[in-house]
Amino acid sequence: MQATVKIPGVDSGAVKTWAKRVKSIDWYKRGGYVFKGQFVRPGSAYLLDLGEIVIVCSKIDITKGAKPRFSYSAELLRVISDGCLESIETYTGRDWWRNAAGRFEQETQQRDIEFEKIRYVGATISRVYRERKGLFTVLQMSLSREGFMLEKE
Repeated sequence: MQATVKIPGVDSGAVKTWAKRVKSIDWYKRGGYVFKGQFVRPGSAYLLDLGEIVIVCSKIDITKGAKPRFSYSAELLRVISDGCLESIETYTGRDWWRNAAGRFEQETQQRDIEFEKIRYVGATISRVYRERKGLFTVLQMSLSREGFMLEKE
């Protein structure tokens, strides 16, 4: 399922802001380059999958002087419904990207475990249905030989 959501806009005082639909992590890179996926424009609306994770990062000039010094602020967001993003966590400081990438991996592993549970339960229900359907057919054939009619509900 998909939902239309608006990506949060630019922070006040931000020199640069970017956002990305995060699909995976490349630990061989550093900074924002660790996040693999498609860039999205902050402040714009997009059609995204439910459960998809987006990162929004701002580069902020903290000195506002002749020799600029920058700080970063990043937020991991999850699409939960139409027009609604849930904040997973906010990061600041030098290692913001390591912490955000680690949390992304935790979130995707948890999601994969949940999908696996759902898939297992679905397969079990399907197997039980097929077995019962087969049992019903055998029972129907043996009763019809005896002269009884068995109707499906």
